[in-house]
Amino acid sequence: MKVTETNEKTKKLEKRVMKLMELIQKEQTSLRKLPWKVDPSAVNGDFELCWRKMCEDLKNTKTFSTTGGTRNFEVWSVGFSLYYKNSKRNVCPLSKSDFKKAYEIFKENGDLSSSTYQFTRHGSYIPPLLYEYFVTRKN
Repeated sequence: MKVTETNEKTKKLEKRVMKLMELIQKEQTSLRKLPWKVDPSAVNGDFELCWRKMCEDLKNTKTFSTTGGTRNFEVWSVGFSLYYKNSKRNVCPLSKSDFKKAYEIFKENGDLSSSTYQFTRHGSYIPPLLYEYFVTRKN
């Protein structure tokens, strides 16, 4: 086999790999139910008020999708404490301090990517709740 023949086969293979990677990225994006970002001016400035409303609303369990949209999780509150059950059915407390820290970041940049919230193991679970309860939607 000639070197030029090998180079052409390699180039064709690279093109196919790139096309597959584009298709995978499009598929992942279509699964995502959240926007990647929101306008920070749409973020409600009163954390405590939103926290209380969220806890009140979550007295009955609700289901959300993680930031990637690939897994569902259930969230509920007991008093003003939040809990979620992940896809492995493990129950985890969601601390108000972690949530507030995420809120402060979200208020600054409007980012809903879980990678922004890597300071906590709840990074995939907080953004959907921020979007649902802390964004003022303009109709």
